[in-house]
Amino acid sequence: MFMCHGDEDGYVPPGEPHPPHVTVPSNLTEIKEEIDQMDEECFGWTAARHYLEYITLEEYFDRLIDHIREGGTRHKWDKSNSNIPDVLNVDLIAGAFKARMLKRNLGRISHADGEQLKALCVLFYREADLTELQRRVELEIGVTLASLPPWIMDILGIIAYARRHVDVLEHLVKNYRASSTRAKSSFDLLGVSVLSSRKGRSEKFQHSANTPLNREIEYKMWTTLLNSEPNTWLHYPMYERKTSGGIPEGLYYGLHWLADYWRGDHELRTSPAFADYLRALGARGIILSAVTIARFLSVTEGGNIDFTRGGPFVPVGIEPARLMLECFPLGDSMSKDYPNGDSANLALPITQWPIDNPDRLVVLQMLLEQGLVVDGKVAEMPWGHLGPQPEHQKYDTCLIKAAERGDIDMVKLLLRYGAKRDMQGAHGHTAAQRAKEKGHTEVANYLDGL
Repeated sequence: MFMCHGDEDGYVPPGEPHPPHVTVPSNLTEIKEEIDQMDEECFGWTAARHYLEYITLEEYFDRLIDHIREGGTRHKWDKSNSNIPDVLNVDLIAGAFKARMLKRNLGRISHADGEQLKALCVLFYREADLTELQRRVELEIGVTLASLPPWIMDILGIIAYARRHVDVLEHLVKNYRASSTRAKSSFDLLGVSVLSSRKGRSEKFQHSANTPLNREIEYKMWTTLLNSEPNTWLHYPMYERKTSGGIPEGLYYGLHWLADYWRGDHELRTSPAFADYLRALGARGIILSAVTIARFLSVTEGGNIDFTRGGPFVPVGIEPARLMLECFPLGDSMSKDYPNGDSANLALPITQWPIDNPDRLVVLQMLLEQGLVVDGKVAEMPWGHLGPQPEHQKYDTCLIKAAERGDIDMVKLLLRYGAKRDMQGAHGHTAAQRAKEKGHTEVANYLDGL
C-alpha cells in the first residue's frame, strides 16, 4: 500500500526526509494528506515508517499506544470524524488503535498499563504457537488472557488476524466473550477495500507476506470468525444487514469479494480450507453473484468471456462445483433482470473446457438442473461498464459454442435441456452453420438432420 521512491535502487536511509518518496493511493485522502503534511506523525506516518522498516516493532506499538495513553500525543488527524477505513486500508493494527482512541467512554490508560499493552502486542505479533504464547504471557507479562478487558482482546485479535496466526485467533474466538451482545470490534470495520486488498498479490501487505499459503490461511481465519457462536466474540451478532446473516454491509461485500479471487490461485478452489469458507458464507446467508460463481467454475487469465484468447479456461472439477452450487443455489445468485445474461456468464466458459474432460458435461448439467437458461447470451448482460464487446463475443449460445468446437456430446446434452438449434448467434449463424464453418461436418449434419 505504501510506495518508497528514493535513489536509483529505491532506498532512502533512515532519518532522511520522507516526502515525496513515500506515497499512497490517491483515494486514501486522509492518509495522503497526512503523508504530504510532513510536520506531524500520526497513524499514517507510524504505519509508513514501520512498513519501510524505519522504526522497530517496539517503536511502532509505542507510537500507536501513545494515542490512548494518559498525557499522550494528539495530532490534527485524531478527530472524531476521521476516516478509519483509510487507516485500516494501509494498516489493520493502526486502524484498530484509532478506533479504540475514538471510543471516548473507554478513557485513557496509564503509562504502566500502556507498557503492559505494548508487551502483549509485541508478543502476539511475533508468536504464532498458541501454547508458547500463553506460557509467555503469564511468565513474561504476569497476566492471563482471561483477565484482559474486551477492548484489549479486540486489538490482540486484530494482530493475530493481520499476522495470520490462525490458531491464536481461533482460541480467542472460542474462549473469550464480549462485554455485551451488541458489542462491536475492529472486525466490524473491515469492508470491501480492506478485504479486496488482502486477496491481492503485493509482496508485503498488512503485516504478512502475501504468499499462496497465507491467502489460504485468510480463508481459515474468516471461517473461524463466521462460525463463532452467539456472544462468544466481540463482532457477533451483527445486526446491520439482517437479510444477509446480520453482517454489516461493508463486511458483507468485503467477504463477497474475498471469495472472488482464483485467477492466480487455481488450486485454492479445490482446497479444504476454501470449501469450509464457502460453507461458512452459505450458513450465514451470504449470496455470491453469478459472476463470482462463474469465475470459480472457470478461471481464465483474460476474463470469463474472453473467447478471443481462447482461455485458457481452468476447470474447477465436479466436487468443488457441486459444493459451490449447494452453498449458493443459482436461484438466489442470478439477477432477476438479466437471468439469460447471467446464464451465459456461467455456462459459456464451460463450453471451452477441454473436450476430453468429462467434468464439463456433469458441471453443465448441474447448472441446467438449477435453472440455467440454456439459450442465454452474453449480449443480454449490461456490459457497458466493461466496455464494448467484440461482435464474436456477443449473441452466441452454449449450443453454438459447443458446435463450433465439434463437441457432439455437449451438443446432445444441451438439446436434451431444450436448446434451440435454430437460434442465431454472432453474424447470424446457427449452431449447424457455425459447425460447418469450422469444419465439424459430423456435428453440422447431426443438427441439420434433427
